[in-house]
Amino acid sequence: MHKELDAKKRESEAAALRAMGVVVKVMAKELAPHGYYKQKGVVEKVIDKYVGEVAMLGSGDVVRVDQAQLETVIPQPGGTVLMVNGVHRGSKAVLEEIDVEKFRA
Repeated sequence: MHKELDAKKRESEAAALRAMGVVVKVMAKELAPHGYYKQKGVVEKVIDKYVGEVAMLGSGDVVRVDQAQLETVIPQPGGTVLMVNGVHRGSKAVLEEIDVEKFRA
């Protein structure tokens, strides 16, 4: 079960990089000295399949980050989400609730 959740999380993170405008958290420890580690940003540009440019929310700085070093940020219920997979890909919706056990909203 834990492996399934990890696989779904990796799949979600990969899809997030392909969707510009998605809010992500930078998890690259090597960017800690610059103040970007565990900070939120918005995917601004996709360079290739695995790398994108993220505009940091606090400073506006743009950093180039590998998708493996990003986590998708899930908003609070009532917040806007962008569908990154499935038939509704690209559509916006309102998050009503989060099912933590099934790792889905």
